[in-house]
Amino acid sequence: WPGLFVQGYMDDIRDLHLLAMSKVEPAGHRYAVAITANYLASAYARGAELEKAERYLSLSISKLTEDGLPGVARAYLNLATVYQKALTMDFLILKQE
Repeated sequence: WPGLFVQGYMDDIRDLHLLAMSKVEPAGHRYAVAITANYLASAYARGAELEKAERYLSLSISKLTEDGLPGVARAYLNLATVYQKALTMDFLILKQE
């Protein structure tokens, strides 16, 4: 997927990770769910679907913190980035009005 990211194929990254999520979630692989959710959030954030990005990052943070797994700080940083992007978009909309 890194090649897809560099080329800007966010729809393909989203589809790839949605497929992955459909496999790891029913299998109960909590760390895989957390990591996959983080990558899904990235694809949604780059596509300006910030509510979906927030939802997947919240899922990631939940799984990571419940199980004491690594990556919580990065997930929170990604969530802060989503919030910052939302505020910037709101500001630009208000500025245009």
